[in-house]
Amino acid sequence: MHRARSWRRCQAKARRPLSLLAIDPGSRRTGYAVFEGTELVLGRVKDFGYQRHTNTVVRGARKLVEDQIRYFRPQILVLERTFAGYRNKDISKLVAVSEEIRTVAREQALPLVEYAPRTARLVVLGNGNATKAQVAEALCLRYPELRIHLEQTHLWKETYWSNCYDAVCVGLAYLVERRFAPPIKVPAPLPDPSGLRRPGS
Repeated sequence: MHRARSWRRCQAKARRPLSLLAIDPGSRRTGYAVFEGTELVLGRVKDFGYQRHTNTVVRGARKLVEDQIRYFRPQILVLERTFAGYRNKDISKLVAVSEEIRTVAREQALPLVEYAPRTARLVVLGNGNATKAQVAEALCLRYPELRIHLEQTHLWKETYWSNCYDAVCVGLAYLVERRFAPPIKVPAPLPDPSGLRRPGS
């Protein structure tokens, strides 16, 4: 009887699709997405507030990641590699947030994979130079539920949700690279609206 129960538990684990947590770390806003197999389960943004102290943001990022791990029990964590853009005035805070997320992954014995933004776009779209707006448009082709965040009336809202799109992009890059999902085939050159820009965080 004990062996039968163990066998059923093993079978249930074997049938479970790959669960993945993707994070776009930020000095102010952090985007995160959860995948079950190729299905996008969750795509959100956590705003830690403007000009918060580094320790406050780092603690917030830790709690965010630990909460998602506790609730969704992902099998792998995918992180967008820190990008020291010329507009990013809080690079030291961003580096601290990224390192804290790596620490959480180590503590949880969770495999960690990192992608530079350009590499993720190359894997998903075949174009590493795609703009943030083009990436968002392409992701909406695969996940139409994201389009509600794309069609915003205020620039700050578009900038806010761009963090979510970045997280989805790095998560999908892992799935594409491991052949769990195909890359996105764009039927025509995507428009490049001026809306989505690289946020300062």
